[in-house]
Amino acid sequence: MKLIPLVTLVSPWNLFIASWGIQLTLYLLNIAEFLPTGSSAWSAIFSLVLISAGAFLTASLIGYLSLRSLNELGILRDQTTTLYQKILSTSKTRTRWAALALMVLIGVITIANWRSYGPLPAITILTGANSEYTYLNYGRLMYVVFSAAMLLGLLSLLERSKLRAALMIGFAIGTFLVYVSRGFLIQAVIQYILFWIFMRRPKLNLRTFLAILSAVVIIGLVLGWIGSIRTGTSQFISAMRIRQEWQGWPSGVLWAVGYISFPLANMIALYNSFRDYTGGVLNLTASIPPIFWGTFGLEDTTSLLDPIIRTYFPNPLNTVATYNGWIFIDFGIWGVFIFNFFLGLFGSLFYMLARMRGSLVAIMCCSIFISCLILGVFANLFLNATILTQFFLAILLSIFLRPHMVDVGSKIIKVHPYA
Repeated sequence: MKLIPLVTLVSPWNLFIASWGIQLTLYLLNIAEFLPTGSSAWSAIFSLVLISAGAFLTASLIGYLSLRSLNELGILRDQTTTLYQKILSTSKTRTRWAALALMVLIGVITIANWRSYGPLPAITILTGANSEYTYLNYGRLMYVVFSAAMLLGLLSLLERSKLRAALMIGFAIGTFLVYVSRGFLIQAVIQYILFWIFMRRPKLNLRTFLAILSAVVIIGLVLGWIGSIRTGTSQFISAMRIRQEWQGWPSGVLWAVGYISFPLANMIALYNSFRDYTGGVLNLTASIPPIFWGTFGLEDTTSLLDPIIRTYFPNPLNTVATYNGWIFIDFGIWGVFIFNFFLGLFGSLFYMLARMRGSLVAIMCCSIFISCLILGVFANLFLNATILTQFFLAILLSIFLRPHMVDVGSKIIKVHPYA
């Protein structure tokens, strides 16, 4: 039996189709009372799938064929045969300096936040201390903290020391836990898996399948655990109006199904009713770090979103609307079409460069992009200040490490002891 390379399975077009398929399947479970299920809802779903998939897959095909043509013409040389051999064999010192710099950056910002905002959110929650700040509004420069923590996890795959790699991973996970950031912790895990796949090129055997399955189970458990800490399972069941027959299920399952399926309900409502488009203000604000909002005359999106959420969303406590939601609020259905087209184009570009060239920057950017695509069932992370900062830092790190990349020819040397 021929084993399938995992790098083939994690293409943007495969994961785009899988993400939509999983979201629609879980939506059909109808675990909450507020989910729209009438004919208008299914008509909206059909239109959204047709427009989004049509634009994304068409652009993906254009990007794929264009890059393959460049490869056949010799303009973009395919290095697939040497991807396994590209390692940082002479750059372990630089890798460690880069990791140390990220840890120091996170530590300095965290100490500054503690002095300005008080104890970290996890400490406040666990001790029951009174604080005017929650995990939602605590701290400054959080987009730098979370982007640095996600990159730290990726750098651990370049570290050949088991102890140092474990410390880097532990530091990154600890950062997300003390700030009670469930979303970016999950994204960091997804990026880690993708980065490993693109670097090591494993085939789908039983061991790899079990490893990925274990990661999915752990993510589900983390969803339930952090959700219980932040909100509480009983409050979640009440606020999200979970149907009686589902209330006895494990909290991790409820949180996972809810997080994947509930955003589609809001997207359906927007598609059917919302027409007061905001012309780009919402996504511009989301993509620019808060410290620059004043420069561009922007304000917090709360004042803009609150009336929309209260008026149009089936459950105002469920506030996200898939990766298409804020694009639709800004530009309507044509915005959704154009946005999906560019996602397909950039997705195929990152993916093909990561496969053909195997450069560190291509693999990092591809891992970041595909993680946003997977989590697109939840919200638009492509135009999120944290992710855009991570792209920027990934490019800087790649420039810092690239002069020390070497090709050891036909000899395969493992980068990570667990690979």
